[in-house]
Amino acid sequence: MSIKAIIYKSLFAVYDFCVRLALFRRTDLTICSGPFAGMRYGATAVGSLLTPKLFGTYEMELAQIVEQLPVFDFTIDVGAAEGWYAVGLLYRKKTRKVVAFELDEKGREACHANAERNGVAGQIEIRGRCRAPEFQALLQSLTDKKDGILIVSDCEGFEDELLAGETIKLCRRAYFLVETHDSIVPGVHTRLVERLGLDHVVTQIARARRTRDDIKPASKTIRWLLKLPFLYRLFMAERRGGGNAWIYAAPKTNAQ
Repeated sequence: MSIKAIIYKSLFAVYDFCVRLALFRRTDLTICSGPFAGMRYGATAVGSLLTPKLFGTYEMELAQIVEQLPVFDFTIDVGAAEGWYAVGLLYRKKTRKVVAFELDEKGREACHANAERNGVAGQIEIRGRCRAPEFQALLQSLTDKKDGILIVSDCEGFEDELLAGETIKLCRRAYFLVETHDSIVPGVHTRLVERLGLDHVVTQIARARRTRDDIKPASKTIRWLLKLPFLYRLFMAERRGGGNAWIYAAPKTNAQ
């Protein structure tokens, strides 16, 4: 490991501790920019870091796609964590109903709390582990949804097993927003592009480099802090493994 990497890792550890200390016992925060600006949020992030979400730069590569999404009857979110998309899409009125799968109990609790904060708890059903038979049964029950369904997936490589075979056949009219994890399951991105490409128009999205201009905080104090070397990178750091990317797929019959 280089000296620069060691310094950055040490700075990040100190920064992460300071953030946790500053947010200790805070229960109601607000997303300051991005596609879910204004959404109320708890001080818990599961499987990701909190500050990129609070600043609205989390997965900013997908922000324009989220803005352009049509309104769906139903959304299935696999790997929902604390509800960034499951609650956020309801908050933005991009979907009328959500089933959110999340393996981590802490994530399920935080997702429910965020749904309540934003007044959408009645529109979301939160479940535990997502298994292929249950997923397929859910898809079969949604065939009459005239405004279609959206499938959001961030499940650490499980997408390779879940989005295959019979499931793909059931999803010909569904939209997809999938994070792929080649760092965990090599080749999964290419395989999903091929599978979805049969019936969908597929857009591949790579990770983008962050800059100071990507953060649009309301606080003068935060704007001043962003002038300090490295600090803006710490604010936006998502600490992702190499090889992660995204796929957005729209049905060829409904492609916009």
